[in-house]
Amino acid sequence: MATKGGPSPHLTWAELACHDGTAYPARWRETRAAALAEAFEAVRELAGGLPLFVTSGYRTAAWNQRIGGAAKSQHVQGRAVDVVPAKGCSIEELAVAAAAV
Repeated sequence: MATKGGPSPHLTWAELACHDGTAYPARWRETRAAALAEAFEAVRELAGGLPLFVTSGYRTAAWNQRIGGAAKSQHVQGRAVDVVPAKGCSIEELAVAAAAV
């Protein structure tokens, strides 16, 4: 399902990169990113196929600490992505879709 620009058709490596400029770790691209992308695409489909906007993907430990992230954040492990829905899908509908995955 990976594409040249990212781990799935609707998720890019740039979206998964840390906001400090650090790329998503290459060593996790075939494993953790693949599983993350599969879940992302499933949530997107259950949310009506509307775009999901990534607000946070991978985080370095330093960046996670700087923004007050959880000590054991899955973002630091490359296993989490925060998203907001496009217009036409509420946060509540997105939460229901995410819970179903």
